[in-house]
Amino acid sequence: MKLVFIILMLFQMCLYSQELQQQAHKIQFSSKGNKIELTVMNPSELTLKDVEVKINCSPEWLKFTSNKVDIAEINSREEKEALFEFLIDKNSPVGKESAIEFQITNNKGEIWIKQIKVIVSAPEYFELYQNYPNPFNPNTTISYQLSKSSKVSLYVYNMLGEKVASIVDGIQEAGYYSPNWNAAGYSSGMYVYQLVANSIDGQRFILRKKMSLIK
Repeated sequence: MKLVFIILMLFQMCLYSQELQQQAHKIQFSSKGNKIELTVMNPSELTLKDVEVKINCSPEWLKFTSNKVDIAEINSREEKEALFEFLIDKNSPVGKESAIEFQITNNKGEIWIKQIKVIVSAPEYFELYQNYPNPFNPNTTISYQLSKSSKVSLYVYNMLGEKVASIVDGIQEAGYYSPNWNAAGYSSGMYVYQLVANSIDGQRFILRKKMSLIK
């Protein structure tokens, strides 16, 4: 889902109440094509020139295509838009409030600050990804995502069905995980890694994939 946030900024006053300023916007986990659209209005009788809208700070897992928009001029009583596009990295924290801070300046040296709060929704489904690299020697990363808080076990089995390694065994919150497995002490061959997730609402998910260790 693509989201558009429209925030109206006035150079002489802010129309938003404190309650609205503190509202956190939900954005979809690992989504692309997201947009923040800032509408900047000039309520004065003079033309404003060299208006700059830039991102002062934002979480590392928010990837913006550009962190600054320049507006040559805004005539009296006119509005101009500053559009920022971004994607959400899979390593974003789920369900935790974060802030994006914008700074607006004009040719008079005046500065305004606007903060937008966001919350990343949980993944829509459980998923186990193919390990990388594969084949590998001796390290590989096994990634997966959880749509709900769960009791998680990630085990490695040989082709005889014997458990040879325990990578994860415990409670984890919804989100994306990418633990590493070091197989330095294991023989070359095919292995199966299995993810078992028992969610807080009683659902059980079992996912398996094969990987190849070559020495």
